[in-house]
Amino acid sequence: MRSSVLLALSGVLVVGSAAAWPQLPPIPSIAPWPSVFPGFPPLPTVAVPALPNPVPLGPLTRGPDYAIKPRVAVPKLTQFAVATPHVKFAPDDKTLLLHSSVTRIGSETNAFGAALGSSKAYRSAWSPDSKRVVTSEENGTLTVWNTNGTVARKVENAFQVFGSVGSSKYTGKEVSFLDSNVVLFHDGCRLMRLDLASPAPPAPLGLSNLCGYPSVSRDGKRWILLQEGSKMYGLGIWYVRAYTFDLTTGATKVFLDSAQLPSWTDVRLSPKGDRLCFLKINGRAGCVGIDDGKLEDVSDAEVERMLVFDADGGKLLWADKSSGAAAKGLHVVDFAARTMRRIAQISGQNRSWGFFTGGTRVLAQGYDGATAFDLANGWSLPIFVGGESESFFAIPGTPKRAFVGRAVGPSTNLFRLELPD
Repeated sequence: MRSSVLLALSGVLVVGSAAAWPQLPPIPSIAPWPSVFPGFPPLPTVAVPALPNPVPLGPLTRGPDYAIKPRVAVPKLTQFAVATPHVKFAPDDKTLLLHSSVTRIGSETNAFGAALGSSKAYRSAWSPDSKRVVTSEENGTLTVWNTNGTVARKVENAFQVFGSVGSSKYTGKEVSFLDSNVVLFHDGCRLMRLDLASPAPPAPLGLSNLCGYPSVSRDGKRWILLQEGSKMYGLGIWYVRAYTFDLTTGATKVFLDSAQLPSWTDVRLSPKGDRLCFLKINGRAGCVGIDDGKLEDVSDAEVERMLVFDADGGKLLWADKSSGAAAKGLHVVDFAARTMRRIAQISGQNRSWGFFTGGTRVLAQGYDGATAFDLANGWSLPIFVGGESESFFAIPGTPKRAFVGRAVGPSTNLFRLELPD
């Protein structure tokens, strides 16, 4: 009996004799799968352009702590002025500018000398010969004053409103003397030059048109601009780029681009204008050399928002963040020695610290008093105990004397401080 084969072919049922069905050709053999895939062709090399960003150098060396011992002595305090917490001495070390609700020009023997109008001065600068002072004022006016209180030059609406939306403050307000007859100021978006020997109005220096926050060196010859970015919101002021100005041509040059760094909060330019220091978002402090672009970390702990240079810019003060603790460490960076050293533990209530001129004496002050430290001789001395102290200013060239502000009721009075040898 013939057998039958049932095949399903393309959905059709076929019935037939097995003997009559033709033989299918054999299935060809398949070559074995390769065990190794061939490599992809190499990608073309692309040259990466050099960025103007600094190269991190790492932290400075942690040196030994200063050996500071309490000293039994009585500092000499003499009340100098009432309700006037801020003082700025002229280059002659004699004439001074007193900042309060009314700005005045005085001297050590006549604190309340000539009053300078009724508008509060936000920033000021003395001429090199100590005969004039320029102020940027609360109402946006720039005024050049003689030391007898008369006006040498006034520019209304000199500053643009630059800052938060709706702000009534003129935040582009930095001023300086390039020499005794030339005033420089940043109006908020341009660097301006005012020639006091000419009746011409202020003129833009070059073609720069950059809005931001300016800083200027002590001699008025190095201007930088911190240009605000918009990386984040609600965590402080964030800067993206920092520029230098060429005071001859007005040309700007980027020396730091913080797109390659954590953004900044507190920023300080050294008195010589050769170094910019700032707090980064990780809480540490860093500095960049403006001329060489080299970046270095200058703290090994989180830092409070108060970076202070000495008069020459060779040293920097910072305090570690106490996070509510009763005490915190005060530290000094010595850029020449490339060290950072701890001075002492200070009160957690201290909110400011500063150098006496020369960098060998330091004052830390806050809501519960003030303490002076002599780093060369290794002693500390309380100044105010149990009273609020603020606004420390030293007389240039006189390391034994300083001015200290002390809160007395609603007023902050100014005291002359003399320390023992």
